[in-house]
Amino acid sequence: MHIPEPARKRLIQLAQLLPALDADTLTSLDLSRMTGRTDATVRKDISYLDLRGASNGYKRPELLKAVQTLLVPQDEIKKCCIIGLGLFAQALTESGLLLSSPFVVTAGFDSSLNRVETLRALFPLYPSARLESVIGGENIEYAIITPDEKDAQGFANRLVGCGIKGIVNYGSAVLAPHEKTKVENLSLLGSLQNLASE
Repeated sequence: MHIPEPARKRLIQLAQLLPALDADTLTSLDLSRMTGRTDATVRKDISYLDLRGASNGYKRPELLKAVQTLLVPQDEIKKCCIIGLGLFAQALTESGLLLSSPFVVTAGFDSSLNRVETLRALFPLYPSARLESVIGGENIEYAIITPDEKDAQGFANRLVGCGIKGIVNYGSAVLAPHEKTKVENLSLLGSLQNLASE
């Protein structure tokens, strides 16, 4: 089933919100208050799940399972790599954000051989010169990049050449999507500017 990109992003946000909630049953009005979306938008997004809500709301466990199954089946492991092992990447890997997800970081890359040799991680670290061989050999599908602005596009081009399906870009450079590779540009500064703008 094709889900429009805005609805997909809202459902992903919903999947992140649901595990922390205590209520067993949630109405579209409850979800509207928590997400800042209209209750009509919430109902429309949930309609993609083919999940029937009772007149008194949706069962939270069923809703969470339906969202997770539709977006990324939980039994399918998706291999990821991290490129650029600076402080931000280290914080990401230590945060445990991916622990209860189907995404597993299986490799890290950096241009600094010293950094690769001295850092400790739960996954193997490699010099960036080995990017293509490791990604191909390990069947890595997704990449998280945090390199310097001047290096970001070069790494993105190499990743596209490896057949990577998607890139999450935490760098300051804005990367354009490729025909076969989706790109999600995330910027702390951009988000703060968006919040501060009137």
